[in-house]
Amino acid sequence: MLAPTPFFADRGCHIRIYEEAKALQEKGHNVDIFTYHNGRDIEGLNIHRIINIPWYKKLSAGPSWHKLYLDVLLMFNVMFLGFFKNYDVIHAHLHEGCIIGFF
Repeated sequence: MLAPTPFFADRGCHIRIYEEAKALQEKGHNVDIFTYHNGRDIEGLNIHRIINIPWYKKLSAGPSWHKLYLDVLLMFNVMFLGFFKNYDVIHAHLHEGCIIGFF
């Protein structure tokens, strides 16, 4: 599951991502969430984060020029770990996630 956002924060799409991941796990699926470096870890979810970017701490919604390189790092993280795992489905959130999932 691609989440180009600082997952987890208590708001909109993060709650949706959390609920979808938990529902898939309850149905017996293995779910990996790929996301930015910041945000809270949630027990029971397998979260893969990009490398730490110490100057980017924004957790609120909205655009940022920083997301351009964060999304590139996320794409490389997905490609690297995806090389070692044979995923059946890539579920992407937000338009950035769709672009990353396409590659």
